[in-house]
Amino acid sequence: MSIRLHNPAGIPPPFSCYSHSASAPADARWLHMSGQVGVTLEGTVPGDSST
Repeated sequence: MSIRLHNPAGIPPPFSCYSHSASAPADARWLHMSGQVGVTLEGTVPGDSST
């Protein structure tokens, strides 16, 4: 099975060993997981603006 990883230009690259998205063949079995931190285009994590 060939899984393709996608990291589009124009958005900050991932901080660690993951990709922004992945695609697999139509007959593949899937497990979906997520967890991402919002970052600026400069790669920094903004402060909490709710206070």
